[in-house]
Amino acid sequence: MPVISRKTSTSFLFLLSFYAFILLPLTPLWAQPFELSEDTDIFAPLIRHQPLEEALQSGGAYKIEARVSDNIGVTEVILYYRTHGNEPYSSINMESIWQGDYSAVIPKEDIAEPGLEYYIQASDKAGNISQRAFPFSPLTIDVLVAPKDKSTDPVPPIPIPPVAKKEDTMLTNEILPFERKPFALSTEKPVETQAISEKKPWYKKWWVWTIALAVIGGVAAGSGGGGGGAGAPTTGSIDVSGPVP
Repeated sequence: MPVISRKTSTSFLFLLSFYAFILLPLTPLWAQPFELSEDTDIFAPLIRHQPLEEALQSGGAYKIEARVSDNIGVTEVILYYRTHGNEPYSSINMESIWQGDYSAVIPKEDIAEPGLEYYIQASDKAGNISQRAFPFSPLTIDVLVAPKDKSTDPVPPIPIPPVAKKEDTMLTNEILPFERKPFALSTEKPVETQAISEKKPWYKKWWVWTIALAVIGGVAAGSGGGGGGAGAPTTGSIDVSGPVP
C-alpha cells in the first residue's frame, strides 16, 4: 500500500483550494472578450475637499465646498452630516456652483456642541461611487458655544415716579423756584410819597392868599373910615396861621 507523504497532502490541498476559490469564480470572465468598449467607465469620481481645522461657533450656518471630477461625468454629489455621536446622518445634495465645484450649506439649527461629523459621496453615470471619508470614520469639526451678544438684551424700562396728589404737592422754591429779578436801584418814589411830595406848600395855596387879601382889605377900610377923628389910628398885629407843612 503506497504511503502518501505529508508534503504531498499539503500540495494537493493547495491545488484544490486554488481551483475552488480562484479558478472557478473567474471562469465567466474568461468566456467574455477582454476588450472593453470605449464608453465603459470603470473609474469612480475623484473628490477633493479640505476640512476645516478651526472650531465653529454655534448659532450660524456653515458652507461646505468640494471639487469633484470624473472621466465621463458626475451625476450626483451628496453631503451626509450629523451632530457628533448622533444617528442617523442627514443628507443634502451639493449644488454645482462652477465647473467641478460643489457646495452645500448646513443649517444653523444642526450645528451644535460638541461637534459636527460629515462625509461626501459622489457618483458618476456608470454608477461608480466614491467617498471622501466614510460613515464609520467621518470628518469632524469642533463646535463651540457662541458668546452671548449683549446688544440683543432687552433694555430695562426707566422707572417712572408716581404722580403725587394735588393737595400733597407743595410748590416751594425748591420744586418751582421763583424768578429772581436782577437787583437795581430804583429812582421812582412810591406812589403815596410821590403824591405827598408833589403837594404845594401852604403859603402857595389860593385860599391862604384869599384870607390874607381879605384881612388887608378890612384893615384898609377901617383906617379910611376914621380919618376925621382926633387921634391916630391904633396899630396892632394880626396873626395868620395855617397848617404846618
